[in-house]
Amino acid sequence: MYRRILVPTDGSPCAQRAVEEALRLAKTTGGKVTFIHVIENPSTLVPTPALTEPFSYELAKTLENLADEALDQALALAKREGVEAEGELRRGDAAYEIVSAAGEHDVVVMSTHGRRLRNLFVGSTTQEVLARCPIPVLVVRCGVE
Repeated sequence: MYRRILVPTDGSPCAQRAVEEALRLAKTTGGKVTFIHVIENPSTLVPTPALTEPFSYELAKTLENLADEALDQALALAKREGVEAEGELRRGDAAYEIVSAAGEHDVVVMSTHGRRLRNLFVGSTTQEVLARCPIPVLVVRCGVE
């Protein structure tokens, strides 16, 4: 039974659909949800010339604020729905961190896309998680918006 549910979220509308689906699942099973947000180094997300310095403090702070907002939004919804939940912030490669965290859970619930729309049908992070995850992954369909 799916009682420990891992939900990657970046606060995007697509990720919000996965959050809502995970909360429905948790209510049905009496499960607990862990929301995870991974801050990735921006220089690894888009092709750019070699950086002579690490990305700026301002950008790092903005990414951290966005992460906090995404987790706070998901936690507030869980509280309204009466679902036990916690949030976790990690830094690194999103797919790697999600798969790493998956070992402590029964299922991953994630959207087809997040803010990183690299592929048209299924996002690259979702593809990597599907290929490497040791537990079931429920992928919530979200059209490219």
